[in-house]
Amino acid sequence: MDTVKVGLLAIVPSVNVTTLLIGNDETVFDIHISPPSGRAIIDAIGREKLTRPSTHTLLSNVATILGYQISSIIIHSTKDSIFFAKLKMTSIVNEDRHMELDCRPSDAIALSIINDAPLLVAKELFNLVGKPKSNTLLQKI
Repeated sequence: MDTVKVGLLAIVPSVNVTTLLIGNDETVFDIHISPPSGRAIIDAIGREKLTRPSTHTLLSNVATILGYQISSIIIHSTKDSIFFAKLKMTSIVNEDRHMELDCRPSDAIALSIINDAPLLVAKELFNLVGKPKSNTLLQKI
């Protein structure tokens, strides 16, 4: 699968939904997530030190204890306005050993931030849902 490297460009929280703007220098698309999922991403960005580990930190710690590192996140498809992602992990001791897990994009993005793992989008999906950045509010900021 051909992919495009992207980043989280903006988080727009509101009472009922949080919008994530994802893209690169030319193209952007949005994903709508729950406010608590948005808060988890904001905490990951700020590297907030919580009293207890967040679910995302816990999963990262478990992966490390089991000998894996989170190597990349791929948002690969959408159906009925729901996006789907895969969490890719690589063995710490044997780089030829990989594991892929189905993952919500909101969780995947939080994990990519915590682990400094690349955020990728399937090229076909990016071409389908992406809009020129010049046509978005981001261009005006």
